[in-house]
Amino acid sequence: MSAPVPTIETARLRLRPWRAEDARAYRALARDDEVMRLIGSGWRYGLKRAAARVVGLVSNVESRRAVAARRRHWEKCGFGEWAVEEKESGRFVGQVGLVHHPNWHADPAKVEVGWMLVRDAWGRGYATEAGAATVDHAFGPLGLDRLVSIAVVGNERSERVMERLGFSVQGRTRWLGSDVVWYALDRKRWEARTDP
Repeated sequence: MSAPVPTIETARLRLRPWRAEDARAYRALARDDEVMRLIGSGWRYGLKRAAARVVGLVSNVESRRAVAARRRHWEKCGFGEWAVEEKESGRFVGQVGLVHHPNWHADPAKVEVGWMLVRDAWGRGYATEAGAATVDHAFGPLGLDRLVSIAVVGNERSERVMERLGFSVQGRTRWLGSDVVWYALDRKRWEARTDP
C-alpha cells in the first residue's frame, strides 16, 4: 500500500490530494481553449479538445480518467500532481506537481515540475507559490537531485515562473508533437537558494 498523499499549505494555497468531485472542476479547466493552448499543441491535444467540444460526455469521462490517472501516478511513483485550492475560499484553481516522464530524452532528469491554473487565477503569483512548494518537496522529503520544467514554445508566463523558481534554460526540442523549451534545476543550486 502506498503512503498517503501529503497536503501542503502555502500562504494562500492548499495543495491537496485529488477527490472524485474534482472531476467537474478539472473538466472546466481542460475545456478552456486558452489554458490548453499553452499546455500542448500536438495532435493528441488537438484531438482531445475537438472530441470534448463535439461530445460533452467524452469530456466528462476524460476528466474522471484524468483525476484517476493523477491518483495512480502518486501510487506508482510516490509523488505526483496535487489539486490546488485557495485556502480562503476553498475554490479549485488548478493543479501543480511532479510528473515522471519515461519518454523524455532531452535531459537526464525524468521528473518535471508543472502547473495548470484556471484563467482567472493567472497573474496572481499562484503558479510561483505552488511551484516553490513543489520544488521544496521534491528536493526536501523526496530527495530528488534534478528537476526539469517544460513549456510549449511561446508560453512566456510559464518560462517566467520557471526563472523565478531558480530554473535555468537548457534548450528547445520537439516532444509529443509540440515544440518545447525546457529548464532545469539541480539540488546544489536549490540548496544555495534556500540556505539562510
